[in-house]
Amino acid sequence: MSGAEIRINGAAYPLRVTLGALAAMEERFGVGDLEALGARLSRLGAGDLLVALHALIEGGGGQLSLDLLKASPIDFHAASAAVIAAFAALRESDPPGKPKAAGPAASKTGSFTE
Repeated sequence: MSGAEIRINGAAYPLRVTLGALAAMEERFGVGDLEALGARLSRLGAGDLLVALHALIEGGGGQLSLDLLKASPIDFHAASAAVIAAFAALRESDPPGKPKAAGPAASKTGSFTE
């Protein structure tokens, strides 16, 4: 799977939706399953976006602390687009005939939708 990445402090970080990333988001958002996580991802605030971004950076193999991420100058729209692209890449990697993976999708306004 390829595609999603974000530049932070001059370095490129690939984003990847992994089981570990999903579990980290479930834990941080206090939800108990993927369906609840999908609903939660559809209404992210700025802090939530940082949590999701952090989990996806770690899923992509990046070593960036959440505190450093919080202190970094990150454009909200670029971060949103990168998170959406990571979930889109997951959907694109689903084998034919399999149900599509749950996760946020971009609406025409760039916000998260179910």
